[in-house]
Amino acid sequence: MGFFSGVLFLGLFAWKGHAAELPERCSFVDLRSKVSLHMRNQGDISWCYAHTAADLLQFNSGLTEQVSAADIAVQYNKKIWPKIYRWVNGTLVPETGFLKPALRQAIESGYCPEEAFPSETWLRVEGQGQSAPKVEKKTLNLAISEILDLQRLVLSGIFKSSGELPFHYEFRGVDRSDFFEILRSRSRQEVLEGLRLKACDGRRKPYPFEIESISMRFRGPGMFQRIRDELEQGRAISLDYFYSVLEDSSRIRKKLSDLHTSIVLGQRFDPSSGECQYLIKNSYGESCTNFDPKWECQRGYLWVGESALREGSVSYVSVKSQEK
Repeated sequence: MGFFSGVLFLGLFAWKGHAAELPERCSFVDLRSKVSLHMRNQGDISWCYAHTAADLLQFNSGLTEQVSAADIAVQYNKKIWPKIYRWVNGTLVPETGFLKPALRQAIESGYCPEEAFPSETWLRVEGQGQSAPKVEKKTLNLAISEILDLQRLVLSGIFKSSGELPFHYEFRGVDRSDFFEILRSRSRQEVLEGLRLKACDGRRKPYPFEIESISMRFRGPGMFQRIRDELEQGRAISLDYFYSVLEDSSRIRKKLSDLHTSIVLGQRFDPSSGECQYLIKNSYGESCTNFDPKWECQRGYLWVGESALREGSVSYVSVKSQEK
C-alpha cells in the first residue's frame, strides 16, 4: 500500500487496547472546513505516504494551492533506502516510504504545485506535426512504465532525436525536445528526477511556516488519547494502519502488503457503539464501494471506529508548525 514506517518493529506490537481506554464521549472535530484538500486517487502506484505528506503540508500551510504528492515521492526516491528496495525487488519505483523523512525533505525543498507535476495522471501526446495529435491521460504506474521503456530505446540508439519518438509526456515547461533530453539520462531514477525538476522549475515555493516538531509515536496505551488531543487543538495527524480495517472491521489482515497511511481530519462520538470515530481521508478517490457498511463514507472520507483502528493501527505522525 505504499507505507513502510515501523515495519521493522511490527513484532513489538503485541499491545492490545482495553475497553477502559475508550472515552465515554469525544468532542466533535471536523477540520475539513479549515483547509480544502482535493480527494486524489493514487491508483496502482503505492505512494500513500507521499499523498498523506502532501495533505499534511498543505493543511499546516493553509494553502489553497494543492501540493504535488508525485514531487514528494520522486524526490524521496533518491534516498539510499528506495535504491536498495528497487535493487532487491526489481521494481520500477519503490512501493514504500517513510512519512517522517519524506516530510522533512519536502519542507526543506519547498513545494511544487500539483498542476505543475500531477500525482494522479500524466499527459501522453502521440504524434508530431499533426493538426490533432492523440492526447491521453495515463495513470502514473502506466506512464512511468512507458517512459522507462522509451528511455531504454533511446539509450540503445533506436530513437536518435525527439522527432523520432512515437510519443512524449508533456508537462508545463516540458516539451517534446525537453522530454527527449531527459530520456538520455543514464538511470531511470534520473529520468523521473529530471521530469520533476523541469516541470517544477520556477514554480517551487517555500512553505509559509516554520516547523516546531515532527513527532512519530508507535502504537501503545494512550495513543488515541494523544490523537484526540491533537485533533482538539486543530492539528491533523497521519495514521499508519492496515487497510483492511476499512473493508472489514471483523477481519483485519495484518500483512505488510496491507499497510497504508492516511491523514485524519476529525473525530465524533458514535452513540450506537459508545466510542469515538475518526475521520480518515483515503487516497483512492471519491468511491465509497468495498468498505465496511458500518463506516459512514462521504466521497472518500470515512468515519471509522476507535476500537477497530486501535486493533489495526501501527503508528501516527503529528506536525507542529507556526507561521514565519
